Amino acid sequence: MRRWALLAIVAWVALWPLAQRGLVSAYDINPWKLGGWAMYTVPTPPVLVALFKDENGQPVLLNEDELGKRLAQSLLEFRTKRHAIGDWLLPDDIARDVLSNRSDIPRMHIVVQRSYLASATGVIEVDRDVYSYDRSGLVAHRGNR
Repeated sequence: MRRWALLAIVAWVALWPLAQRGLVSAYDINPWKLGGWAMYTVPTPPVLVALFKDENGQPVLLNEDELGKRLAQSLLEFRTKRHAIGDWLLPDDIARDVLSNRSDIPRMHIVVQRSYLASATGVIEVDRDVYSYDRSGLVAHRGNR
């Protein structure tokens, strides 16, 4: 029994880094999470999030200070979680909160930008996702990957 337990532990330690790397590549998960071994070789710039409202067909930046403390806290939590789990987390709840509290905004866009070290080139690149919402929910998602 001891031998099988030891073998299982060795197999887990040998195989998990490969699985974690696959998750990082497929879902844009932060390499610092899930026990990855290459975490110390990757810079960790912050995730940037900007909210825009449509005004006469033009995007206008929303001032986060005008949105209230609860939404500011939600944005901070979103940035932190998005940094960790990448594309698994969508900004749907942020859009729902803004649109439900601001009747003057019929349509909005949320831009999520993350810088990362491209493993193929060794250059820091930018990944930008644009999510468009109206009162019915997510209308469109555009990314540059």
